[in-house]
Amino acid sequence: MTPVKSIARRALQVFAGREGDRSVDCVAAVDDTPLLDRGQKLLFVRGHQRSGTNWTCALLNLHPKICCMGEFHLEQIAVPAHRLQTVCTWQFSTREPVRSAISKGIHDLVRGCMVAGCAPRNPGAEWLGDRTPRRLMDMVPGGRYFWIVRDGRDVLVSFSFHHLNAGPSAIERCFPRDIAEWLIEKSEAFREDPTIFDRSPELLLGNETWVRYVATEWGRWYWDDRRAADELNSTGPEPVVMELSYEKLHEDPDGERVRMYRFLGLDPSQARPLSEESRTTAGYTKNDPTQFHRKGRVGDWQHYFTDEVSDWFKRAAGEALVRAGYAEDNDW
Repeated sequence: MTPVKSIARRALQVFAGREGDRSVDCVAAVDDTPLLDRGQKLLFVRGHQRSGTNWTCALLNLHPKICCMGEFHLEQIAVPAHRLQTVCTWQFSTREPVRSAISKGIHDLVRGCMVAGCAPRNPGAEWLGDRTPRRLMDMVPGGRYFWIVRDGRDVLVSFSFHHLNAGPSAIERCFPRDIAEWLIEKSEAFREDPTIFDRSPELLLGNETWVRYVATEWGRWYWDDRRAADELNSTGPEPVVMELSYEKLHEDPDGERVRMYRFLGLDPSQARPLSEESRTTAGYTKNDPTQFHRKGRVGDWQHYFTDEVSDWFKRAAGEALVRAGYAEDNDW
């Protein structure tokens, strides 16, 4: 079995077994697919959770030459490898030729996993993609990146609903004890009455620790991605990172997806139209706060923010909000 096929079989075995995941049907076919890796190019959709990475992925998949999936979470391999290459100068892993050997091994593994996961789903795809809501970083030579940014205040609202729906066990795994206890209490109230925050919107963000926690993370994430985008785009004659705005996608989804296809050198006229069935239209006609896909409304934060919440957010991420273009200053 070739190295790519070996990686492909293992990756598909990991993905297999998920309800509705067609990769289950592909496991047995890996050994019989000699052209699984046909030199396809790789793309990555990045951004903070609840910023529109799912939507961006769906828009990309309307083009027949693109197959984008989520979530690979290959950064869990790439980040430790980078640390191994840079942490201590006395380690062999920081010196050549070992340093380059580590990079090649990680690049081969990333490519092998993405080929294994994507290629069987769309054999005609020229671009294979990973949609994981994580920080922007260099994953493979020649890769292309879509970095989507959303107003941190709307992220806070959407992120809050997302975790209220997640349930106690997921909340306890993700957050410090003081935050988890408050979220679980709100989650239970939300499950008993899904309209509670429509009737009393001030209750959704009524915890300073939670607001500052999410706002701080969003702000740090933005600054890290801003630096990474600038560094990646400075490595060659053409940019490899396309910055996308969640709000611009809402305003002009057709125009933005045309930009995305052209960024990859593809003909936009070959793409299928937007539709509710493919979850590619802006927002949703039906809003159910208990579901993963909520209304996606721009400016929804204004319904839930009080003056106190605004002050908490400004203190934690005001500068990032201004730099990202969502406010002229901290007087909003």
